[in-house]
Amino acid sequence: MVNTGEWSRDLHTDLPGMIHPIPEWLIIHVRAPGNLVVHLGSERLATLMNGRIEEHVFNVFSTNWMQRHLKTPANGKSSAAIQQHDRVKFRADLREILDVSFFRRIIRIIRDRRLGGTLVIGPRPLSEQLLEPGGALTAKYRVEVDGSSTGYLSLVDNLFSRLTAIAEKKDEQSVGWLEFLKWNDEIPYSFSSSYLDIAGWLADMAAVDGCLLLDPQFMVLAYGVEIRVPGTENEIVYRAMDLEASVTIPESAEHAGTRHRTAYRLCRSYPEYLAVVVSQDGAVRFIANHRDQVTYWSQLAL
Repeated sequence: MVNTGEWSRDLHTDLPGMIHPIPEWLIIHVRAPGNLVVHLGSERLATLMNGRIEEHVFNVFSTNWMQRHLKTPANGKSSAAIQQHDRVKFRADLREILDVSFFRRIIRIIRDRRLGGTLVIGPRPLSEQLLEPGGALTAKYRVEVDGSSTGYLSLVDNLFSRLTAIAEKKDEQSVGWLEFLKWNDEIPYSFSSSYLDIAGWLADMAAVDGCLLLDPQFMVLAYGVEIRVPGTENEIVYRAMDLEASVTIPESAEHAGTRHRTAYRLCRSYPEYLAVVVSQDGAVRFIANHRDQVTYWSQLAL
C-alpha cells in the first residue's frame, strides 16, 4: 500500500520522530537497498541496515543520563508561553517528548544524508567561555543568541500558546502529550512544517566541517566548531553494553576516527557535554562522561 497525506513527509525521514498520531498499521519503510524498518504504528519492530538485521539497540533517549543533559538549565531567555498558565497546567511529558522527538529528528536527517556530522550539547555559559580566544572550542561561525538561533524555542512557544487556547475552549485544566495527539487536527500543519524545516536547518549546519554547538534548548551557539582538547597517552573509552552502562567494554580511543576522538576528549575534560557523532556510513554514537568514564552507546536504529 502506498500512502500519502500530511504525515507522509514525516514518514520519509523518520517515523518515531513524527508528531502526528500514527494508525496501528503494519508499516514497512524501505529507505534504500538493504535498508528497511518495520513498524506497527509508531512502534519499531525490526530494522535491516545495509543487509544486517539489528541485534542490539538502545533507546538512549529515555535514560537518566540523557535526560540530565537535556534538562540542564540553558540560562537562555525565559519562555512565557511555556510557563504554567493561570488556568492551564502543562504536564512535563509534553515538553520531554517534543524535545526527544526533535533531537531524534535532527540526528536522523544527518544520518540519512550520509555526510556525517557531530552535535555537541552543553550549558551556554560554559560554551561561551570555551569559545573565547585560547579556549577549547574554536568556531568558524558564531551565532547571535536570542536572534536567529531561537527557532525551536519559538516554535514550542507558539505551540503552547495554541494549546492553551484550545484547552480554555474545551475547559481543560491539564495538557500533556495525550491531549496534543487528541487535538492534533486543531493545530495548523504549519507547525509540523516548521518543525521539519528547523530540524533540517540544524542538520545543514552540522554538515559543515567541525561540530554544531547547541544548548539544552536546541539554541544554536556556533557551528563549524573545532574541538581543541589535547589527547592523552593510551587513552581509553568505554563501550556501553546496556542503557545505563552498568556493563562496559574498555577500548583504545585511537581505534576511532577523528570526529570520535575529539568528542571523547571534550567529554573527558568537560563532563557537562553530550556529543553525538554520526558517521558517513550511518553509524551513530552517543558520547558522555558517565560515572567519570568517557562512555559511548552505539545506535543502529533511532
